[in-house]
Formats: sequence, C-alpha cells, structure tokens
Amino acid sequence: MKVSELIEGLKEMPQDAMVIVRGYEDGYDEVGNIKEFDILTNYYDEPYYGKHDKVSEWSFSRKNEKIEEISPGKYRVTKLSGGEWDMRQAEEVYECELVNAVWIGL
Repeated sequence: MKVSELIEGLKEMPQDAMVIVRGYEDGYDEVGNIKEFDILTNYYDEPYYGKHDKVSEWSFSRKNEKIEEISPGKYRVTKLSGGEWDMRQAEEVYECELVNAVWIGL
C-alpha cells in the first residue's frame, strides 16, 4: 500500500475515530509513531517474520547471507541454510528491491 492509498482510505473513515495497531500478543494500541526509512522488499520468506526488512548496517553483514547490488536499487540475496560460507550448505537466492517506506506503530 502506498501513502496516497492509505490517505484515500482514511478519508472515508470517521475523522474523529482512533487510529490503532495490533498489540504485540493481543489487543490493540493507539498509533504513537510515524517514521520513514528504507527497506529491502521480500527479504524474508519465513512465515514468522514480516516480508520486508529495514535497511541497516546489520542487514548487510549477516554471516549466513550475501547481498549484491545487481542494478540501482535492486539486490540479489543469497542465504545459506544455516552457517558460514565455507561450510557449503544449501543456498537460497532471491531478489529484493530497495524502497522508501513509512512505518506506523506504537
């Protein structure tokens, strides 16, 4: 969803309604922050993670992953199934895109 799509959807809502997000385990909380940052799309495929990851130095230095820029804003991520590169374990290769995102949260 893009910011413009969110704005259009919110225009149809009661303007005095509380904006909420799902709580960590259960329940709901009011939105407290809106932040902008860059993400790598489709970074995770594990069902217990969200699909995308915030770009940070940590994103580019994980021991079992290699991230290569293949064109401006496009990256190829190679993940080992668990361990160091010299262990020759099964690889998973996929492509991510670097995009600007807006986070709405607690």
